[in-house]
Amino acid sequence: MYLCSTMKKYVDVILPLPLNGTYTYAVPDDLSLSVEAGCRVVVPFGKKKYYTAIISNVHYCPPSEYEVKELFAVLDDSPVLLPLQYRFWQWLSGYYLCPLGDVYKAAMLRG
Repeated sequence: MYLCSTMKKYVDVILPLPLNGTYTYAVPDDLSLSVEAGCRVVVPFGKKKYYTAIISNVHYCPPSEYEVKELFAVLDDSPVLLPLQYRFWQWLSGYYLCPLGDVYKAAMLRG
């Protein structure tokens, strides 16, 4: 359930981990003009780890189920994942019954 606000910007991100779904992060005010669906961002996940995630959605609704952390940095000026590619990733995830994070990891990360 989301309680929408018109002030603060939030992003849903795909992490390169075998996790189902996306996670929501708050966007710091100084980065609010830089976030766009398909761009890579650096986010904290867990106690001391940071990951390069991809924004799947930009919105103004914080989650009520957990405390939201702020994203750390925006890495791209323009999207590296286009909407058509994202829909294909979603299809791959469903067809092969694998988490979206695994599709991201296979498609974008090396080594």
